[in-house]
Amino acid sequence: MPSKGEQYVKDGVTAAKFSVLFPGLGQLLNKHYLKGMLIIGIASFIMALHFMLLAQSSSHNKVTWFAALLAGLFTVWEFSVFDAYYSAVKNRRVDAKRHNVQILTTVRGVDTSRSSFQEVAVTRNLSKFGACLIMSTEVEPNSQLILTFEGKSKGSQARVVWARETGNRDERAVGVELMAPLGQP
Repeated sequence: MPSKGEQYVKDGVTAAKFSVLFPGLGQLLNKHYLKGMLIIGIASFIMALHFMLLAQSSSHNKVTWFAALLAGLFTVWEFSVFDAYYSAVKNRRVDAKRHNVQILTTVRGVDTSRSSFQEVAVTRNLSKFGACLIMSTEVEPNSQLILTFEGKSKGSQARVVWARETGNRDERAVGVELMAPLGQP
């Protein structure tokens, strides 16, 4: 399991790769639609000027214009890659922010003795991508769980990332990663 920092970098690299393909695609991936379309428009305009310049027969200042347009396109492309990377990292940090809330949660899965279980646990904190649960059942890292949060009819699939004793008898803190971000079907 990648750490939080590694996951942030992974998301940033993915967005940057899209912008390497074409300026502005990383911004669209990050759901910054206006910025993405603006960058795509500027890059497309510069490319169109480039092709018009190549089609032009006169060579008066052609090299100067060609170099200036190429430098402008490179600048837009470079900005797009860096902005996509840093925006994706920032978005992931915001989405991963933990909120200290206590919600009753029905947890179903398989414990360390390979027996099926169901228990009502309580969240210690919650984010869009994960939760810390206080449970009595022992579970192993990487085991799959189904979480049904209070007030929700549909369960969320989760994977145990870590589990540790809390110091209270028969009470464990269990960190889980949600397979689909909260708020998505």
